[in-house]
Amino acid sequence: MCAVMNTVNTHEKGDILLCAFDCQELISKLSTIDISVPARTEGRTTEHTERYCMCRLLSTLAESDYLTYPVRVIKREKPDFSISSSGRAIGIEVTEATSKDYSAYLALHEREAPDDHLIEPGLFYHGKITTLEEKRKYISKSCLSADGWVGDSIERDCLLYIKDAISAKCNKLAEYDTFDENWLLIYENTPRVCT
Repeated sequence: MCAVMNTVNTHEKGDILLCAFDCQELISKLSTIDISVPARTEGRTTEHTERYCMCRLLSTLAESDYLTYPVRVIKREKPDFSISSSGRAIGIEVTEATSKDYSAYLALHEREAPDDHLIEPGLFYHGKITTLEEKRKYISKSCLSADGWVGDSIERDCLLYIKDAISAKCNKLAEYDTFDENWLLIYENTPRVCT
């Protein structure tokens, strides 16, 4: 049992992901957690992406002022994680900002295209929906054909996906436990030329 905190409260319901008494221990424990995320067609689950995102966040925060040691991280639901740190409780919900249309294209590509075939994210942008036939047509092409992005259009498109992710979670906010701080951790996985 992890005896990091002297008291246990309702925010700590769930499974302990890790406990650490200092930055070095946190980094050491993070290095032992499997953060691999399988391909879409090879068994990827929400658990895979949530664990990946949370461990990346913790590694970023390890030496920051946001964490006061000791810390305890709990895997739970609504929100997905909680961090207890010096009497402060932080709830963290993980979500993905992405195009469901582009994700479906990538899954189709994994199933039907050769490994060295081009993936063309420029054909997908916020608000555009493509049919299965169109996706198959894109996969069959041997050269790039998208118009691409101009100026800051790629950033604007990305922000629209992030806005959608935030709006979707705000609509469900009443379903979540309240903490001293509530964070929304967004995994940005949008169609971009630089992916």
